Amino acid sequence: MNRRTILCWERSGNRTAASGQVLLQGVVSMVKTHVQDLASMGQPLSLSALIARAMARISGWVRRTLAPRSPYRVGDAVVAEDPFNGRREGIVVSRRGPSVGVGTAAGIYYVDHRLLKRQD
Repeated sequence: MNRRTILCWERSGNRTAASGQVLLQGVVSMVKTHVQDLASMGQPLSLSALIARAMARISGWVRRTLAPRSPYRVGDAVVAEDPFNGRREGIVVSRRGPSVGVGTAAGIYYVDHRLLKRQD
C-alpha cells in the first residue's frame, strides 16, 4: 500500500473512501465512480468509409509527388526573366509549388520556376 492508501485507510475506518477506493479489512480495490459514455469513444467505421479514406490519402500523396517542383533551393542566386516585368536578379526566399519567391532589392516577386535561371 502506498502512503495515500494508508491515509485513506486511517480516515475511512474500513469504509469507502472519498477517492473511490473501497477499503475492507486491509484489502484495497479501486472502484470507478463513472463509466465513460460509449458515444464519446468514436463512431464505428464501415469498410467502405475506410477504403474511401485510404484512397483519398493515396491520391493526395500521388498528386503531391507528381506535381511540378522547383529545382531551386532557398538561398540560390537566380535571374527571373519575366517577359512582362523584365529581368530581376535576386535570391530564392520561398517555394510554394511551382512558384518561387525571389527576393530583390525592390522587394519579393513570385514567379514561375520555369522563368528562372541560375546566375553565372
